[in-house]
Amino acid sequence: MKTLIIADSHSRNPVDFIKSQADRGIEKLVFLGDCDLPKILEQILALDIDKIVLSGNHEYCFLTGLEIDSSALGLPIGDYMELWQGSKAQEFVLSPENHLAERIISGEKVAFCHGCLAALETSLPLLEGRLAAPLHSSNISYNFQRMQEKGYWILFRGHDHVPDVLSIPRQANPFSVAPEHGQGIVTFNKDNSYIVTIGSFRDNHYGIVDDETMTIGLKKASP
Repeated sequence: MKTLIIADSHSRNPVDFIKSQADRGIEKLVFLGDCDLPKILEQILALDIDKIVLSGNHEYCFLTGLEIDSSALGLPIGDYMELWQGSKAQEFVLSPENHLAERIISGEKVAFCHGCLAALETSLPLLEGRLAAPLHSSNISYNFQRMQEKGYWILFRGHDHVPDVLSIPRQANPFSVAPEHGQGIVTFNKDNSYIVTIGSFRDNHYGIVDDETMTIGLKKASP
């Protein structure tokens, strides 16, 4: 089975792209949040495809009034807050069960979220936690540690907008081993743990996971 993973679409509508990928044989969708317009999120939720859809920090902050500092906003933040209040997607975004998902792939437990599992700078790591190196190197170590505690093989995430695959030996001390970086097509090895940052669909990034070959391809769509 092949799974399309996208994140951080912001004001760009990914629905037509998702449908085109389904026509090419994609059987499952994972959307990792940061959809700035409620009508677009409602369209994603209505798609007739096996899917995991999660909330990001943007839609959550629009609904809760929390501060947001982002270059991705195309409208004043007050306009976004007005659009989201009372929207059909409001309950979905605020529900904690839509901030983290777990699945079994190739007999191993994997996790999906927008932010990350542990972050020093925020009380909402699942939505706001960043792992972009080198600024957040400590967060990377803490996330590999949390993955070991939870028994996660792979963590798929968005938020940082830069595609990357981090890996360390599965039994290694996360605080004493520098993670390796992978790009393009990466094969998942069960001797390693992986943190996969998908990148931003607003910037044409997406990923495809192939369950048969246990690979992920980090790709870039046509604008």
